[in-house]
Amino acid sequence: MTFVYRPNSLVSADGTVIALIHIESISQVSKEEDAVIDKLKDDLTFIVTTVSGCKHSISVNRLVKAYRGTTAFDSDMHNTYMSILDRWIHLLGT
Repeated sequence: MTFVYRPNSLVSADGTVIALIHIESISQVSKEEDAVIDKLKDDLTFIVTTVSGCKHSISVNRLVKAYRGTTAFDSDMHNTYMSILDRWIHLLGT
């Protein structure tokens, strides 16, 4: 069964809610040290840039906590990240 991210928003590490439609770009953490820390915390962090130019750090663990009870999540963090990318691309295309 393929996991599909359903919400139309993300919650940043500091609690800011960001509509997917207002995101200009999504990129994974570029520092190798940060990727190692994420792996140790069983998390995946990525950066979104909004159309206004603001950058926000997004933690998949934070998303799971924010949407608990309303959205099912894949146990694999990378699958969740890829599903968020797919949802974002879908919303941009509509």
